[in-house]
This record gives sequence, C-alpha cells and structure tokens, in this order.
Amino acid sequence: MRSNFFKVIRALKREGTVAPGLTFHGLRSTTVVMLVEAGCDDATIQAVTGQSLAMVAHSRRQVNRKKLAARAIGRLNFDEESEAD
Repeated sequence: MRSNFFKVIRALKREGTVAPGLTFHGLRSTTVVMLVEAGCDDATIQAVTGQSLAMVAHSRRQVNRKKLAARAIGRLNFDEESEAD
C-alpha cells in the first residue's frame, strides 16, 4: 500500500491537486481523527488504519481533549467581562 500511496501522491503533486508535504503518516493521523469524530470504536479505527489500540486510544484522548477545551472556551463570555471594566 505504501508504494502505491507514494506513486499516487507524486502524480497528484504534478497535477497540483495536493500540496507538497502530504505524508503517509499525516494522512493516517487525519483518518484516525475523522473516524473518532464520526463515532467509530477503537477496534474499527484500528482495522482501518493499522494503528495499535494504544495509539488509537491516544489519538481519541487528543481529539476529546480538544473538543472539551473548545467547549470550555466557548462558555466564557468575554463581552460581559469587558462591560464590567
């Protein structure tokens, strides 16, 4: 799969379809994030990406941490704070 991936990426770069810097690892990481956000379980993500369950769990924690942080920041009301000054 990896050799085919690089052949396709080279062709897409020549066509200008993808920017330089796209990597196999980066594509796999993006796929994990998308699958986590789609609600897939760890075993399914592992089957699709070939990552270990430990790595999938790590990626899931990172995605969930970012969601929780964004939700928390969204709860802050900066307008009220600036009106009090």
